[in-house]
Amino acid sequence: MAVAFVQSTGKFGESGGDGVISATFGTTPVAGNCIAVLSWGHRSATGPDYPDPFASDNKTNTYSRDVTQGAAAWDVAIGHAENITSSATFTVTVDVTQTAGVTMYAAALEFSGVATSAAL
Repeated sequence: MAVAFVQSTGKFGESGGDGVISATFGTTPVAGNCIAVLSWGHRSATGPDYPDPFASDNKTNTYSRDVTQGAAAWDVAIGHAENITSSATFTVTVDVTQTAGVTMYAAALEFSGVATSAAL
């Protein structure tokens, strides 16, 4: 089966907030698919610190942090959850270690056809 993009939450974020942002998919993702999360942010002199995992959802799927890259006050992180469980409303949350003054954005994307384990 070929990997295919299914849907996205679209960009979600906050400016000067507490470092916790969330978005809900418009259509419930399909169980067994993969959710990828991309987040980027800024915080005064240093970028936000992305813990591992930096993303979670309300279905208790496990997200890995696959890539983190920073330059000065900007940081970006990419992670994923493979072989997801899913039902009803599906909300993804990104949470960095800062508690104030964070400007950050994220997008969660659903893919089908991704290996259900050891996808990377």
